[in-house]
Amino acid sequence: MPSPIPASTIAGPAAAWRLPPAVDELLLVSGASIAGVLAVIRVIHVLRRHRHRR
Repeated sequence: MPSPIPASTIAGPAAAWRLPPAVDELLLVSGASIAGVLAVIRVIHVLRRHRHRR
């Protein structure tokens, strides 16, 4: 019995776009770097707000 959901629906754009390994790695590293910077900014913001409430 075939699956009611096509595999392309689950895989999404990753199956449609075959990026070169260098581009794939660049996107991974830049995304992780941006996420890390945003996390640090958020922690600093929360700590400053907590300090001002006291």
